[in-house]
Amino acid sequence: MDKFVLEYLESKDVQLKFVRMAKKCTTHFQVVDPIPTLDSGDDPDKVPKCLEPYPQFKIELGRFPLMREYLEECTTCTGPVLSTDFGDVIFQQDPFDYPEYIPPEGLQVFEESVSPFLSTWLYDIPLSNCRGRKLRKPRISPGQTVGTREKILEYYDVMYETMKEWIKDDKGPCPLFNANDHTIHQTLFYEDKLPKPICAFRNRDGMVNNVGVTGTLIMLEERKRYVLENNLKVLGFEDLIKPRHDNHYETKKEFRIQMQKFKEFEEMPYSEVEDLEFPLMGATGLNNKDQDQWIGPQYQLIDSAGYFMNLDRMRSPVVHQYDTLSPNVDYWLEWKAQ
Repeated sequence: MDKFVLEYLESKDVQLKFVRMAKKCTTHFQVVDPIPTLDSGDDPDKVPKCLEPYPQFKIELGRFPLMREYLEECTTCTGPVLSTDFGDVIFQQDPFDYPEYIPPEGLQVFEESVSPFLSTWLYDIPLSNCRGRKLRKPRISPGQTVGTREKILEYYDVMYETMKEWIKDDKGPCPLFNANDHTIHQTLFYEDKLPKPICAFRNRDGMVNNVGVTGTLIMLEERKRYVLENNLKVLGFEDLIKPRHDNHYETKKEFRIQMQKFKEFEEMPYSEVEDLEFPLMGATGLNNKDQDQWIGPQYQLIDSAGYFMNLDRMRSPVVHQYDTLSPNVDYWLEWKAQ
């Protein structure tokens, strides 16, 4: 951790917890074709990682019992709790002290997308294999859950008990490999098994603004525009411009065919298009003295100072997956940090 960040957190009386990675996961996570990014082959970045003291669970699952332990240890943490991801989250104001704040009576959860019909392999493949169905309802983000201390502890318990139950099927038709925090969170919510009372906020409403889906779709269209305007040659670009994380394919065979195209680039691969830096349509530009309008007003995502807005045009306290709009949003963040 950067020394400046460490000093800042300590100055705010943050109780830091440093996790330990397990040398090896003790559960065999089966590979379920055709998930492309979860292949436990020779690539060390694709081998599932686990945390101590829960080496039987993948890292995205093992964090839940760990967070429960941390919260129980914190005797001064008596008020409402925001259970959140960290690396792709920014805070634009105090999440527990802003004009529209609604104190939780139990749990509060938040939709990831404005569309209930936008599905993804993160849900569809696990739910198809484990529950024999696909999700055609708004996705509820597992990245942020708000609640009273009592209900958050109960939430962690429910997640942990579900993980232990699902791991029993490790070598059956529903291996734990198929399970991730998204799948378990969705299943518990739509099977009415999360602690009550519970309030689900629509996308861009309440404390948390999940911009991941919106940001991904915007950047795909912006990159498409940039490629066409500059006559760049990208093999299979028209087919691959669709969001890769969303399920546009009816069969596993069709999905495999599409994924194989990523491996057959003979010209500029799409990954290089993702790394290109260029001004977004209607924005003031990159490295401009006025970074506040870093994205065009037609998207209605930000206010006059560049901060993300909720649907009511009020500033979002917490923004999740802001990095889907990188690198443009990064220049604005650097500008604000000066």
